[in-house]
Amino acid sequence: MLLSRYNNIDYVLNMCWEDGINLINKAQEKVTEQFEWQLYCSILPHSSEKDLTFDKFRNKKKTINNKKENLSIEEILEKAEELRKVHQGKHLGVVKS
Repeated sequence: MLLSRYNNIDYVLNMCWEDGINLINKAQEKVTEQFEWQLYCSILPHSSEKDLTFDKFRNKKKTINNKKENLSIEEILEKAEELRKVHQGKHLGVVKS
């Protein structure tokens, strides 16, 4: 991650530890942003939201990631079963063989 920008690790190793941590955090943010951009580009053609900008996408993703549900074990198992049925196409009456 850092070596893609700084070809020589000595530059980073000779920094103050606080600057090094900040540099690592910034590099991780950039890697995450690149991943989110690739995800956005792959989702956009299939999205029902035609006015979905990259910023809206990132904010929506952050909101979804920050949402936490307190579910019981039974509720979790019900959701898992629903997802399994969707994955197998059973929600549409399609049965994979």
